[in-house]
Amino acid sequence: ICRVEIFWARDKTWYAALVTDYRATDGRHKVEYDDGHVEWLELSSPRNRYRVLGSSALGPDRAVDDAMLSVQKLGIVVWAKSGAHPWWPAELCLPAATKFLDALPPPRPGGRVNRQQMVIYFGDAQFDILDAAAVVPFASRPKPVGKGAKDVLEAYALAQERLRELKKKA
Repeated sequence: ICRVEIFWARDKTWYAALVTDYRATDGRHKVEYDDGHVEWLELSSPRNRYRVLGSSALGPDRAVDDAMLSVQKLGIVVWAKSGAHPWWPAELCLPAATKFLDALPPPRPGGRVNRQQMVIYFGDAQFDILDAAAVVPFASRPKPVGKGAKDVLEAYALAQERLRELKKKA
């Protein structure tokens, strides 16, 4: 069982759900939304955007505890790009929950498996697993500017603070 949010582009909204099953025959996951709607989604498809919120190995009779899922920050600040979203400051990390990887869609049979990296975004508790090409060194991109950049500027300031913290520890 894995707690997720699925993005519906048509509604421009994230909807909370549980991933409760996987069907290997077509690579789809059973997604049970909090409002009662159920569907089978191919989560490995780029058109399906989702974010993992937590997982549970306790079984369906126990509540999903988001605190069971944590990440280990690696101290490497980067820029990360997910889909149509802008480049965003993030830190490389590793999952620290055994059931986490079970919740991710497996690679397509015979398909090429790209090298992936896990990041946790600054200014948000959201994390992502991205192709390595969507993650670049923090120093490789300039400070964001322009109209509508308020959120990314706040995240940029948090990334700068984290870099100073890491420099002190070194």
